[in-house]
Amino acid sequence: MAEATIRVVLEGGLEAASMQAIARELGETVGVLTYYFRNKDELMLAALAHAMGDLLGDARRAAAGKRGLERLEAMVTATLPIRRDRRRGWRVWVAFLGQTVAHPGLIRAQRRRYEEFHRGLGALVGELIRAGVLPKRSRPREIVNGLIALVDGIGIGSAIRPADYPEVVQRRLVRQYLEGLSKHG
Repeated sequence: MAEATIRVVLEGGLEAASMQAIARELGETVGVLTYYFRNKDELMLAALAHAMGDLLGDARRAAAGKRGLERLEAMVTATLPIRRDRRRGWRVWVAFLGQTVAHPGLIRAQRRRYEEFHRGLGALVGELIRAGVLPKRSRPREIVNGLIALVDGIGIGSAIRPADYPEVVQRRLVRQYLEGLSKHG
């Protein structure tokens, strides 16, 4: 059901993603959808979670076995729209973005996702400061907020203007940001 919802959203936007349209995409009735989801909001939240996948898990797996800034770079890069499935997830996330601000359920879900990612990055940034990889005067919260802003900017830019954000550019932007941090804190 999440896949059908994603297809409808990607083809026609959130406006087109009615329960009827999603049921049609599945070749089912609206009753089948409401058996699993109380309403459209629940279905949309499930589709968004499915589209974005396990961002933090992917980031942690990418960072495993790496050290220093290479570890942080791997963690951040794993969340970018480099892989095909991740590009698709970002396109769905961007489609939801405008509605998120005015929708309590979506904003709570997005806030949880951000907080989880913030904690994961924050732990690693703290380790890098303690190890002297990043300057002692660094402000961990600002570094993490900057990394998340960078990821969001690349992800949104890639969804809107994919030709401007090939993999090499995405990786270069992350590397440049991290090099700046290691020099200036």
